[in-house]
Amino acid sequence: MSELVLGEVYTSRVSSKGQLTLPKGLREAYHVQEGELVVLVPVKEGILLKHTGDIGLSGLWRGLCTPEEAESWIEELRAQWRQEKSASSTP
Repeated sequence: MSELVLGEVYTSRVSSKGQLTLPKGLREAYHVQEGELVVLVPVKEGILLKHTGDIGLSGLWRGLCTPEEAESWIEELRAQWRQEKSASSTP
């Protein structure tokens, strides 16, 4: 692990439903509130958990592709969606 560890190391068990408990020390240290929506970002080192207000969509994509590549990818997805929608609405 190349990141700097900032304090105590915690463990948490993943439930059968894929849920895990964020330990109280981390919730308090990072001001994560009950019911708050968080963003989970897959990164090379693991999973990054962020407050939703901390990151915009452009921040998630930064460095992964150019705006033109993103637009092209979105257009491809829209075309696939339209094709699937058209096929599913045909009797």
